[in-house]
Amino acid sequence: MRTSILLTGLLCLLVFIGDLLTPQNIALPTLYVIVVFVSLWSRNKRVVIIVMILCTVLTVTGFFLSSQSVEEWKSIVNRAFAIIAFWAIGLISLNFLNSEENLQASHLRYQKALDQMFEGAQIIGYDWRYLYVNEAVAKQGNQTREKLLGRTMMQVYPGIENTELFAILKNCMERRMPHVMENEFTFPDSTKGWFELSVQPVEEGLFILSNDITKRKHAEERFHLAVESAPYGIILSSSKGEITLVNSQVEKIFQSSRNELIGRSVEELVPDRLKKEHSAYHKEFFLNPRTRPMGVGRDLYARRKDGNEFPVEIGLVPIETHDEKIVMATIIDITQRKQAEAELLRLNTELELRIFERTAHLNLTNEQLQNELLHRQEAEEKNIRQNKMLSELHEITLDLLKQNNLEQLLKRIVEISSEFLDATYGGITLIEGEELVLKAVTQNRASALGQRLRRDDAKLTWQAFDSKKTMVLSDYDSWPHRRKQNQGFPRHAVIDIPILNGDECLGVLALGREKPNYEFSEEQIQFGGLFASLTALIITNSQLRETLKQQSIHDSLTGLFNRRYMEETLKQEISRAVRNGHSLGIIMLDIDHFKNFNDSFGHLAGDSLLSELGQFLQTNIRAEDVACRYGGEEFLLIMPDVSLETMLRRAELLREGISELHWQKEKITVSFGIGMYPQHGETMEALIRSADTALYQAKQNGRNRVEVATEIRN
Repeated sequence: MRTSILLTGLLCLLVFIGDLLTPQNIALPTLYVIVVFVSLWSRNKRVVIIVMILCTVLTVTGFFLSSQSVEEWKSIVNRAFAIIAFWAIGLISLNFLNSEENLQASHLRYQKALDQMFEGAQIIGYDWRYLYVNEAVAKQGNQTREKLLGRTMMQVYPGIENTELFAILKNCMERRMPHVMENEFTFPDSTKGWFELSVQPVEEGLFILSNDITKRKHAEERFHLAVESAPYGIILSSSKGEITLVNSQVEKIFQSSRNELIGRSVEELVPDRLKKEHSAYHKEFFLNPRTRPMGVGRDLYARRKDGNEFPVEIGLVPIETHDEKIVMATIIDITQRKQAEAELLRLNTELELRIFERTAHLNLTNEQLQNELLHRQEAEEKNIRQNKMLSELHEITLDLLKQNNLEQLLKRIVEISSEFLDATYGGITLIEGEELVLKAVTQNRASALGQRLRRDDAKLTWQAFDSKKTMVLSDYDSWPHRRKQNQGFPRHAVIDIPILNGDECLGVLALGREKPNYEFSEEQIQFGGLFASLTALIITNSQLRETLKQQSIHDSLTGLFNRRYMEETLKQEISRAVRNGHSLGIIMLDIDHFKNFNDSFGHLAGDSLLSELGQFLQTNIRAEDVACRYGGEEFLLIMPDVSLETMLRRAELLREGISELHWQKEKITVSFGIGMYPQHGETMEALIRSADTALYQAKQNGRNRVEVATEIRN
């Protein structure tokens, strides 16, 4: 800049001296215009303004100091013209310099913005050289900006010209077309990454925005694995109701393949009679998306491809992605639960009907007594007492049905029946094999709880059980078959009432009084029958609940524990092993060539083989061991507090025992994989992977053998 100022000042001085020494004309003043143009070489607005002012002053000064060779008015006009000319040129030049500065500032701001972007930004020239890259691009490519700028893509990433990505970029370059894509890129060091690319043709070549979506892709992979391993059905659908993802459980539930389901509308899985209602609920959900169960307060049904409907339980979870909102629906087929509920409802209805019938009978008896003994105070008091007892019995029945603990329920029935019937003691015996066992007694006979009564020990109770009729004695002490164990307890009036469930006798409700000459009335005996019926219902309900519980944790084909129970048990055993410092072993076993067996003899034979193998495992493991069906033809044994040597010995015994068995005249062999805690894994997942790897090794080494995990797999 200093050079341009000195040069411009020197030119001004020379022109001014020439103006003073030569005759006045238009040539010399206009030379100042040249000076203004020369000042533009500095590209500095201040220099241009100073030169314009200086030239103006010198032009005016020259008018007064130089000799006049033309008329004065012409000299004034010439100089005025010169001043106007170089001021016009100067202002135009200043505007040009302002535009240039603004353009340069805009360019700098644009470049700064690109440099600060989180996304990668790059400009590729027509010769495939990097003309511009920001730090994000360099970081994404495991490079530096210095190594990228000026080099071609082929130099930086050898072999890229043979990739699909390069073919797309070449097409965009040649046809000048934009393109958006996701691309899996392999770096020179063989690592891989996923990128979201936006390609836009520009004057210099191609402008590419890149976003590293590797973590998102890995998260999507983990999400798909989690969805696939879920024990219930999972369906992902868009806001338009189009199915985008299902897991294997959905295929089983709807008896349709994945290809048949994906791309279809969710409404195709809804019965025709419910489609209109479902469409309204679908729209309502996306207006207010939140995690919640579907169809609260109403029954939900789904439809398989054969048109059959079945009850389901559905939970909804909204998921918002970068481009749309979707919904994840968890689906459970509750057909078996509904059947169990229906059976429970039937039993409850039957109980209510029995109570109603007996209540109606008692009410009829009360009416007859009222008509016959209308004028007798004793009959009125009796009627009031009966109504009160019925009301209290109804309340007690409702209260008992809300409880679940069978032991507490039986104890409560004994206490209530003893109180209602004014009995000194009471007890409930239930049949177990060839004996009746005391399951509940009044507090004053607590020592007798758990006694096992044979036919010779309690003849009256067994008479009631065998005959299924109520047995009544006015004085038990004088009865010739009185139990010797009751010699120390005075008993007079007693009743033994069979606990009946249809034609089956479950046990006996026994009540007795210590007060002599105080017999049970017919009315009290009837109430005792009601208590016995109530006991039968409670026992039946408890057995049904226990059956449902067992079904939920057992595999229906093999009778072994299912995978869900296995996972819960293995976690508990690992926690127990950690607390006690004990070892823990698992054995994973798999039937060799099971597919060939199925293909040769059919799936029914295969199911029979799995069932018999399950029975074999149940009868050939320790009481504390847990045998589970892991899936398909795979089984898993959990063995707490054992050494590796014991595990190997047990596995070999099982292997030899199975190899001696034959199905369909075929010899069956099994491969075993052993994993030990903590040597081969400190978590449930790691331990299972170790045993599975050992099982795979056994398969690789020839099958029908036992292999032990060799390393920790966490």
